[in-house]
Amino acid sequence: MLNAMKLTDLEQMLVKHVAVGTIFDLAPGAVDDAIDAAVMGSWGTQHEIRAEVIRDILRGRHLPDGGADPHGLQLRGARIIGRLDLDHLISPILLSLKSCHLLDGVNGERCQIPDLDLSRSVVDVTDQYAGDGAVCLLGAQITGQLSMNGAILTNETGP
Repeated sequence: MLNAMKLTDLEQMLVKHVAVGTIFDLAPGAVDDAIDAAVMGSWGTQHEIRAEVIRDILRGRHLPDGGADPHGLQLRGARIIGRLDLDHLISPILLSLKSCHLLDGVNGERCQIPDLDLSRSVVDVTDQYAGDGAVCLLGAQITGQLSMNGAILTNETGP
């Protein structure tokens, strides 16, 4: 297990949930319909998970010796800090980010993952990544399902 990066308490909890195959719900009690862009915009540090930590988990880092449960990384109600970089990533771990706010979008060029679920998430892009768009999955191989039901993708600064 490689732990060069210091994880926050929330990120450590995420790792535990990935190991046992349960959803890490940072918006418990809130129904999905009630979690909209305005609510997500009000979230503070109690909802923050760094995008680089998600990438590391998908690479098998930070996980205990048993690795990830087959249910994969399931996160709900999180504010993802930084652009989620899945470029060229090959991972057997399913990725579910439901009702999450991805502030800087997702790059997944030529990634290979079994499932990607961004249902009811808001995916924005800042000026820094405007040319890449909110979501870029050029050449990606998602062998199972790609779900974006109810997702909102915005790129107000780019092409």
